[in-house]
Amino acid sequence: MKNRIFSIFYHEYERRLQRKILNSEIPHHIAVIMDGNRRYAGQMGKDSSFGHVMGEKLQKE
Repeated sequence: MKNRIFSIFYHEYERRLQRKILNSEIPHHIAVIMDGNRRYAGQMGKDSSFGHVMGEKLQKE
């Protein structure tokens, strides 16, 4: 029951968000926020700079 109620409200949220996006101007710029590089490096047992280097490599691909 809880998931069904959440689903109904989330569907309405998505509908309103889509309408708002479609009725707005196209942005002149965007920002990319890289997240998880330090966490990835830690999981690999490496220094945080390793994660940043790997994140940069993946972004260029």
